[in-house]
Amino acid sequence: MPAPFDALTTAWDTMPFDEALALLPPGTSADGAAGVDVFEFEFDVLFGDDPERVFVHRGNITVSGATAIGNGHHEGYGEDGLVYLIDGDLAVDGPLHFYNEGYYAALLVTGSVTAESLFCSSECWLFVAGSLTVSNLLVTDLYECGSLRVQGATTTRAWLDTDRDVDVRLSGDRDHGGHVAADPAAVLLPEFLDERSGIATDALFAAAFANRSMTRESSLP
Repeated sequence: MPAPFDALTTAWDTMPFDEALALLPPGTSADGAAGVDVFEFEFDVLFGDDPERVFVHRGNITVSGATAIGNGHHEGYGEDGLVYLIDGDLAVDGPLHFYNEGYYAALLVTGSVTAESLFCSSECWLFVAGSLTVSNLLVTDLYECGSLRVQGATTTRAWLDTDRDVDVRLSGDRDHGGHVAADPAAVLLPEFLDERSGIATDALFAAAFANRSMTRESSLP
């Protein structure tokens, strides 16, 4: 099960919602067109109202090793409707699995995000104002209001997406071959293929966290 966001660092400060959004870079938009006011609308939809406060970390966060974060039904995994903002970069030296189920906890990053592999599952809600760099696999297995949005450039060896109807917005995803959702069968080893979604996600997560090979290396750049 994923750990709460607090596990990334203990240095979170609480900040009023409007003040926290003001930390986003000029020109930041939730939908690629409008300003930060769109976040207020979207969080109203997600949570029923603007969050009373945002948990803010000033500066970069670097995490060593495989990392799972999110929010869920389980005791100790935080409240519904919490928003976290990293005013800087998030770097994970290993795979990162962001998983929400039944409750929403949103993460906004004012800088860039890097990870060995990034798995955005279920109702993950991640906004990156800078760039996203994933050295191996980016996997989006989202549901209902799950969302991944990257305002800057996205770089990944392969993007595997189980459902194109959900909210995934990657800068340049229609123009750059490396950003287009790939055929899982052309990328993954047979043990990680599933007839329904194309990806046996649980097996893939387990392999990534165990540092096992997941891909047909000859098929990737």
